[in-house]
Amino acid sequence: MTDKAFSNNTIVTVPFKSYEDGASKNDDLPPPYESPKIDFSSGWKDRWFMIIFWLHALIVLVIGLVLGMPVLNSVYIHASSNLPDANLTDEERNSFDRYLGVLAYALGGATAVGGLTSLATFFLLQLCAGRVIMCTLVIVIVIEITLVVVLFITVHWVACIMPLIVLIITLIFMSCVWKRIPFAEVHLRVGCAALHSHPSVILIALFIFIVQFLWFICWFLMVLGIMHTMNGSMVLVANKDTAVTTDIYGTSAVYATKPMPFNANRYETKRPIYGITQNSISYNTQRKSLYHREPQDNQVLRSIVGFLLLLS
Repeated sequence: MTDKAFSNNTIVTVPFKSYEDGASKNDDLPPPYESPKIDFSSGWKDRWFMIIFWLHALIVLVIGLVLGMPVLNSVYIHASSNLPDANLTDEERNSFDRYLGVLAYALGGATAVGGLTSLATFFLLQLCAGRVIMCTLVIVIVIEITLVVVLFITVHWVACIMPLIVLIITLIFMSCVWKRIPFAEVHLRVGCAALHSHPSVILIALFIFIVQFLWFICWFLMVLGIMHTMNGSMVLVANKDTAVTTDIYGTSAVYATKPMPFNANRYETKRPIYGITQNSISYNTQRKSLYHREPQDNQVLRSIVGFLLLLS
């Protein structure tokens, strides 16, 4: 029976698979989203970001060297000379240059504190990586709210516009990433755990810390130079006002008519000098009433420029 079955001319087609097809199906490859293809080719992926980044870094560096270094040098010379306040004129005493040393020490201290904070944050991430993200967001929001309140109370309500916009953007960002914070915490812990198995990562982090510290120094020089330049324009306005007053008093002192006898001269010279002096006082009062708003406007402008410098 079996021989009869196999003796018939029956064609049996058996599909044979190649080794490559079998190997491709036997090996369970992960889906593409689990093993993404990473492009390790060198070069910038975003050319616009490269242009903006290098342009911003170059502007900060040039302004810091051109405007900031001379101011820092003048502060050093003034501090080393130890000149008493009695030798200073009223213009120098009231000028912003008189307090450049205070500003230099304040910004220098802020640079040092910022660098130490970055270094402490690096080691803090290894101890409690999960809670750092939440603490950072809360601290940023508290600082922005405090800045808005202080500018509204001490400066002007116009100076609160930009910090308020940044605060709103921060709150929107926090609401968008709120559910992803636990996921980021897990990845941050894994990344910090890799530091113990790969000590070379610590060297890279320290190099980035040094670069950040140098950036703080360049930013400090830029702020110092811009504030000094802005104050120079304000001093020029004040000097114009003083020059008009000086000219008026000079005219009153030079104002004279024909030579008179001694007794008549004693009596007559008081009236024109007194009259011109009164006119100069009234004229100066009018100029002060016209320019009394100018320091407030300059203060608001300086606050806005200072906030924009902080964003850099």
